[in-house]
Amino acid sequence: MLAAAQTAAALRGGWEPPGIDAGMALAQGERALYSTTTQVWVYAAGDASYSQGGFLAFGPPGLFLATAAGSAMVNAHRRKEAEAQATPQWRAADQGSCVVTTTRFACGLRQGWRDLPYAPLRSSSCDARGITLWYDESPPMMLQMPYPEAVFVLFRHAAYGEVIEFPVDAALRAKAQALGREVPG
Repeated sequence: MLAAAQTAAALRGGWEPPGIDAGMALAQGERALYSTTTQVWVYAAGDASYSQGGFLAFGPPGLFLATAAGSAMVNAHRRKEAEAQATPQWRAADQGSCVVTTTRFACGLRQGWRDLPYAPLRSSSCDARGITLWYDESPPMMLQMPYPEAVFVLFRHAAYGEVIEFPVDAALRAKAQALGREVPG
């Protein structure tokens, strides 16, 4: 949060982030602003299929009933696990590097290159876990990275010219000041 507050204060004061050499192709007029690592998460349901099986032993009625009950319990457990897996939740999708530019998140991931342009975004948010992006007809995607709030401030300024504020709570403010760090606002 402190890095986000410092970034926001600098932007409010007229600072413009200098371009960096990110070692990638940029469009005419596009600048790379920040480079970091990221893990990409997607909010999606999983595969709900499961294998149903069983074991029956024939013999005395007690043995038959015990194996039938055991098979039913195993199948119920498998079904419950499959249902839990099918529930929509955040699922790790990929990881790699991410460059924040003036027009996109440019991600060099293990499974390939992925550009996440700002223009078609429908919504975005940020919390301590990462930056969540919503595009049309796609499940939400989260970019988990170090200092997500500060990156979010930089992204929103680059994308929309706005300065997002993240409040610094009293405990963090006191700790930062005790270490001699400047705390805006």
